[in-house]
Order: sequence, then structure tokens, then C-alpha cells
Amino acid sequence: SGRGIPANGSNVGKQLTIAPNPFGDRTTITYLVNCDCRVQLDVTTADGKPMTTLVNDKRSSGTYTYAWDTTSIASGTYYCTLIVDGMPTVKQAIKVAR
Repeated sequence: SGRGIPANGSNVGKQLTIAPNPFGDRTTITYLVNCDCRVQLDVTTADGKPMTTLVNDKRSSGTYTYAWDTTSIASGTYYCTLIVDGMPTVKQAIKVAR
């Protein structure tokens, strides 16, 4: 058994979700942590420039949500990167004009 690696990628796709997506002024990021470890949630622009870090903390195993207020950012495509115990998961986030 590969320690810390989900069998057959069982958590792939469930580890990080953004809903609604596309979104207007707010969206909720839900993420799964499968260890007691450091968690970082970063947002980058479509061209890869770092924008902000939403979460950078130790977390216990479980599911967490982050209410992301996007009123201060422009419409466009962004990437949310969840790093759990050094393993990144990336999801595209699309903000649309309201």
C-alpha cells in the first residue's frame, strides 16, 4: 500500500471543488484533507502569476470549506491550487461579470 496515496486515485476530483463555477461575486471552495498535515490553498491568474493565498495552516483529516469573496478581482479565469502534504490539486475557477 502506498502510504498517503489514494488507491486508484479514489480522491481525485473530490479533493477540491469550486461551486458555483463560473461564479459572480462569491463562490465556495470545498477541499478534502486526508491527513493531519499542512494545507495551502493558492490562487493564481490564468498566466500563472500568484494572486493570493487563501489558506496556509495545519489541518486535521476532514472536509473544509472556504467562502471566497471575489468582489475585488476582475472577471476572468483563475486557478486554485490545493497543496496537501506537498501534493498539488489544481482546479480552474471562472469569474463572470454580473
